[in-house]
Amino acid sequence: MRPPARILVLATDELTGPELIEEFCDRLRNVEAEVMVIAPAVEKTHFHHALGDVDTAAMEAGRRLETSLDELRRAGIPALGEVGDSDPIVAAEDALRVFAADEVLIVAHADDQARWFEDGLFERAKQELRPAVRMLSVWHEEGEPPHLAGVEEAGPKATPDRELEHSSNLPSATRNILIAIVATVVAILLLATVLISLLR
Repeated sequence: MRPPARILVLATDELTGPELIEEFCDRLRNVEAEVMVIAPAVEKTHFHHALGDVDTAAMEAGRRLETSLDELRRAGIPALGEVGDSDPIVAAEDALRVFAADEVLIVAHADDQARWFEDGLFERAKQELRPAVRMLSVWHEEGEPPHLAGVEEAGPKATPDRELEHSSNLPSATRNILIAIVATVVAILLLATVLISLLR
């Protein structure tokens, strides 16, 4: 039996509205999944972030989290969640330490409506997070449920042992081993010389 897919939802915007929920459910069709939703406690402006206005940001994140969880549960998707760090990527990294996800799903405003902390968010996530990353861009119109403006995807990063490629600037593993052996032999010879001179 296959283990359930584990999806970490990074909700800088609410995961709500028929289009977003349908897109999310399509991904999980015929797949058992465990879902964790993280709502970063991001401040509305860079100025408020610099001032450290965490109480208001945490309250807003808590509201965003509850709305997203309610929508998922109504769609028959059990999910857990919590409020995360004010930096969305740090919030995701913190969550990944306790919830080893197969995929990070980012829900964020579309470019034309993106808030300061969403600028370049997908690129940062691709570079800094190990699991596959998918972003649902959300477009808001007053009085309307949010629309799905686009989907971006990036595969998982390589495992650590495959992450570094051989470079001509780096000594090969064989050369490193030879250097270590020579250094050990030299150290033994020096020690032997010192011991012989002490015994004379």
